[in-house]
Amino acid sequence: MNVTLTLTDTHISEHGQYQLHVLGEDGENTVGINLALAIVEPEFDIVSLDQRLQVQMGEVAVFALDVIPQNGWSRPVTLTLDAHTVPMQTAVGFLEMPLSALGQEAQQASPAQIIVTPPRRVFLVVVTTPNTPQGLYLLRVCGEGSQIQRSVWLGLQVREAEHKLYLPLVMCHASAQ
Repeated sequence: MNVTLTLTDTHISEHGQYQLHVLGEDGENTVGINLALAIVEPEFDIVSLDQRLQVQMGEVAVFALDVIPQNGWSRPVTLTLDAHTVPMQTAVGFLEMPLSALGQEAQQASPAQIIVTPPRRVFLVVVTTPNTPQGLYLLRVCGEGSQIQRSVWLGLQVREAEHKLYLPLVMCHASAQ
C-alpha cells in the first residue's frame, strides 16, 4: 500500500528543519514514524553555458543563459545587464529565441532587460563595432524576482580585427615556341 502525504501552505511556516511525526492506524494497530522535514525558500539561479567568449572587433558574441527554478520557484525573474560593465561602442540586448540568423535579429535584440518565468533559456547578444576597444570585459547579468537577487559574470575578450590582404591572382600561360 502506498500513501501520499501532502503539506500545503508551507509558505506561511517558518523556514527551517523540523521533525514530523506521522501516525497511521488500521483499526487494530497504530504505527508512528518520524520524518525529517525542511521548509526552504523557493529560489532561482542563473547559469551560463559560456563563461567566456572571444570576438574580434566588429563581431557578435552570443551568451546562452539558463534561468533555473529551485525549490519550487514559479515566479517571473527580471534579467538586466549592468550597463557599467559593457564596453564602449557596443550594442547589447536579450533575445528569447535561438539565433538562426544573427544579422538583423542581433541588431533588434531587446534592451538590456527581459522578464522570464523559469525554467527558461535566453540569449545575451553583444554586438561589437570596429571601434570597440580591445580588452577583457566582465559583463554582469543580474536577476531579480520577489526580492531574491542572483547574478552571473560573463567574460568577453575583444581582440583586434585581423587585417586580411587580398591580392589579385594573375594566371600566366607560357606558350611553347
